[in-house]
Amino acid sequence: MLENFFTSEKSERLPQLALAFRVPEVKSLQFDESYDPLNTWRYFTHHIRRYPQDLRAHTQRVLLALQPVLHTKLCGTLQDLYLALGTAGTTLREDLLELAKPFLSNNDIQYFENWLKNGIDPAQDCAWQEGSILVAGHGVKPHALLNLQKTVAVQEYASVLDEVYDCLEYGQVERAQSLLETECLRPNHDPRLDHELLNIYQYTRDKARVNQMLNAIEQAGLDVPQSWFEKRQEAEQW
Repeated sequence: MLENFFTSEKSERLPQLALAFRVPEVKSLQFDESYDPLNTWRYFTHHIRRYPQDLRAHTQRVLLALQPVLHTKLCGTLQDLYLALGTAGTTLREDLLELAKPFLSNNDIQYFENWLKNGIDPAQDCAWQEGSILVAGHGVKPHALLNLQKTVAVQEYASVLDEVYDCLEYGQVERAQSLLETECLRPNHDPRLDHELLNIYQYTRDKARVNQMLNAIEQAGLDVPQSWFEKRQEAEQW
């Protein structure tokens, strides 16, 4: 499900269609000039209110905020992505911060660099920034709002893979990753689970986790699919 997130395919120009119909068809993380950056950023803002852990939407929203019309919202937009990732996706957080640095204040840069180095307690350390929707705004004590509950009970799924697909559909990437990591350490599991887990690692640019899981599979006495070795080699370029 995550295979197309990193393609370089350009979106088609369809100015006659509303964003709600056009945006889902975009296969790349970047939007061309046929998409108004402010309106497209607002589209993702509404989307993330419903699916606050949709990392693809967060990433697209940050990239949109790199454009001049959205610079005042860049810090809050980047903060939302950091909150959604939690302690995962270090490389993705680092890469997006590097892109954002020319448009951030020194204090903002120090804030995110400290977050990367030492971590933070979202309940205590997040200050509201313009553009943020995952932190409470003016007039209240700042605190993170991220709290996503799954809409389908675990026992209702026909298989773990179905639950994983549902998690990915609703942006619950960390939950999907946890499920997949558990299942990939079981003998005779569905090979599609390896495929989806490796896609998540690629999406979050988590090459350290690729190595950790590959070693864990070997230590469990299981045969390691060739795709794991190929992904480990590929991860060196992330």
